[in-house]
Amino acid sequence: MSTRNEQFLDRLLQLAALLGDDTERELGRLGLTRSRAHVLWSIAGDGPKPQHALAGELGVTPRAITGIVDALAADGHAERRAHPSDRRAVLVALTPSGERMMQTMQRDHAQLADALVEGVPAEDREALDRGLASVIARLQELIEAAS
Repeated sequence: MSTRNEQFLDRLLQLAALLGDDTERELGRLGLTRSRAHVLWSIAGDGPKPQHALAGELGVTPRAITGIVDALAADGHAERRAHPSDRRAVLVALTPSGERMMQTMQRDHAQLADALVEGVPAEDREALDRGLASVIARLQELIEAAS
């Protein structure tokens, strides 16, 4: 028989799996992988970036980020541009197609957020948010301590 804490962890794992499966399905519908979507989100949020910065964010090798950016460029969602102040650097930027893709992903993200929160009684939402924030912070602490 599992403890209450184990049951809580099992629910979190089930939630993570469901969100992961839904993410994969929706990204697949859009013709994207997680890595490609991550690059698009990053550029949309912060503006054009050098490939080495994107590689660091994703925790991948320079060779891997080159392949991801090549794929996004082939799909018309991203392009490489000359860096305005460093002749050796190249920036990755969204194209108009990439901007439209981001609008779609942001819309879908907001719709899912609304649909999920609708299922939580209004009086429980703040407590749920605080609880999840605490669990995330604690997990980050445990990961850092184990590194």
